[in-house]
Amino acid sequence: MKLKGALLAGLALLPFAVSYGAYYDLGTSAPPASVGGCNFVFFNTAPQAAIPDHTLVSTIPGAPAGYTLTTSYNVDKRTVPTSWGTWSHSYTGPVFFTGLGQTTLTLTISPAVESFMLYVEPEEFGTYNCTVTTDAGDNSGPVPITGYAGARGFAFVHPSPVINTITITCDAGADGFAIGEFAATCSAGGGAPPPNVSNITSEFGSRDMVDFKNVPLLTRKGPAIVRIESQNVIFISGIRINEFSRPALQGASLKSNAMTGALQPSQEQNFILDLNAGERPCGAQQFNLSGYCTVGIIFEPKSEGKKEAFLEVYYNTPNPVKIYITGTGVSQQSQPQPQPSPQPPGAGSGGSSGGSGSSAGTGGGGGGGCSMSSGASPLNALAWLMLPGAALFRRLRRS
Repeated sequence: MKLKGALLAGLALLPFAVSYGAYYDLGTSAPPASVGGCNFVFFNTAPQAAIPDHTLVSTIPGAPAGYTLTTSYNVDKRTVPTSWGTWSHSYTGPVFFTGLGQTTLTLTISPAVESFMLYVEPEEFGTYNCTVTTDAGDNSGPVPITGYAGARGFAFVHPSPVINTITITCDAGADGFAIGEFAATCSAGGGAPPPNVSNITSEFGSRDMVDFKNVPLLTRKGPAIVRIESQNVIFISGIRINEFSRPALQGASLKSNAMTGALQPSQEQNFILDLNAGERPCGAQQFNLSGYCTVGIIFEPKSEGKKEAFLEVYYNTPNPVKIYITGTGVSQQSQPQPQPSPQPPGAGSGGSSGGSGSSAGTGGGGGGGCSMSSGASPLNALAWLMLPGAALFRRLRRS
């Protein structure tokens, strides 16, 4: 996390009671519970998730009690990854899309707040500059954001409630953008941050996803160890694997976030959850978590092709934290097989004795050269045919 604006690097960890405001670049990591001394209160995503996808709204629900967040024009509610293709830090949930071609959106929060947080991601999969400003004088400057799984966080913190509007502006090439993961105002205890879920087995993918790559059918691979961590005591109410499939055209045509099609439940069980894997097994699906525990994921493909799923961790809220899982089933026959060595014409028959019989004179070298070859090329075949003639010619010269 980087501190920008007028603050000196050495003052980044000062408590919230400061006499100036600051902008914090959160990068693509999950939202932190505390920024600049402010314990953020996160929006409740349940009422956002309840809005049907592609519904146009001008009020974003779920704000802290007593606050309202509105938009300068209607925005399109989407869901990662079903109707909005990607995000970052394994987030899956509601976001709000400006619509194609839009470059600027202004949010109004009422009453004014001392702090505000949001994440932004371009519609197109390239990298584009986005700038976020507030009416309190905050200005992030142009920040490069990648549209493919690169949603980036912005946070603004002041000692008093002076933020009333937040304006996001992105390059025209971004072709619009989505916003989500809102938090506003500060509280003594802060909001209840979600647990962090990460893959710690580098052999199988990266920190943010599990990838088993190619695995023969009905063969087990794994486990990949996933770590579930929380700095605060939270109740884990469920851990499960949710498998799905995409429409066939997605792999070839998906080029931007808004073009994502609906996911469909899978009828196969290709991924297996092991609650007793890793150095500190979670051991159950419901428990109080403080610190971390581990689970394992095993891949056993039942059919050919790419398989996809989410590991879902349910905690204090009805919306789970997820990590993406994938692997590809391949048939045993599709594995590379050793090829038999080619044999020369007539190998193992009388042709070979003709070559060994020419042991004297210059013809012997030719016979030896022929017998060393294991190929069945036209030149080899011609050499075998010429051997009887060469022997007859030597006998005529000696007579």
